[in-house]
Amino acid sequence: MICFDNVSKIYSASPGAVSGAIVSAKKPLRRGKVASSGKPALSNISFSLQQGSFNFITGHSGAGKSTLLRLLAGLERPSSGEIYFENNALHLLKDSRLTGIRENMGIVFQDNQLLYDRSVFDNVALPLIISRRRKREIIDRVTAALKRVGLADRADAMPEVLSGGEQQRVGIARAVVNRPRVLLADEPTGNLDPGMSHDILRLFRHFNAAGVTVIIATHDLTLLETRHHNRLVLKNGQLHSGGPVPDQTNGQRPANAAASTTTQWVAEPVNGAPDYVD
Repeated sequence: MICFDNVSKIYSASPGAVSGAIVSAKKPLRRGKVASSGKPALSNISFSLQQGSFNFITGHSGAGKSTLLRLLAGLERPSSGEIYFENNALHLLKDSRLTGIRENMGIVFQDNQLLYDRSVFDNVALPLIISRRRKREIIDRVTAALKRVGLADRADAMPEVLSGGEQQRVGIARAVVNRPRVLLADEPTGNLDPGMSHDILRLFRHFNAAGVTVIIATHDLTLLETRHHNRLVLKNGQLHSGGPVPDQTNGQRPANAAASTTTQWVAEPVNGAPDYVD
């Protein structure tokens, strides 16, 4: 379902820019070509994830976790290498095509990125409005999504009156309201206490049990203690893990993906289940 093949990402500081500012490459380089200057955020990353798997991306601050998620979501382009999502070569697609691909992905941000001048309902409805869904469908889907995250009675509330955990639940409801096949989360519990963090994790497990592929970038290792999940460890932009797993993609890897010269890390599959926001 998801394949990274020798992916690297290099950020270049623009002339005269403030220290730490980054500029993304607007166009992907051909395979084997690497940007000539700048600091590598990711270096030759290769792994495969199966549909329905539950995955953690861990590593120190600045290890490249957020960069990896942004590449997967098509929000940035790789400096080199190839990225595939359901046989779509993300590294080659035009922005207009990427927009359509992202409808199959839900993204949860650490800082929620809610619109504070809109109600909880309107925040969750935003992806459906952008997709030009019908009013009745928007109402039904938003109501179902809020019920799933335990906020059915907060639809009319404004974000500023919610707790941190409730705001994060709104972000999760917004991420799943379009019924994505993949749920990406960047430090979703970074601003929450341990109790709220495990409540949020239970929500992700609920959606995963319904067949959604979950990928969580986190530095909170306590989230990994309660149950075994696939774990990808990044260190200084390179992929480390406990040991290679045989390729279990059963031929699902795109035929036009070149054979990687590095280890493929593969997550265990989870069987699908009925729709999770009906």
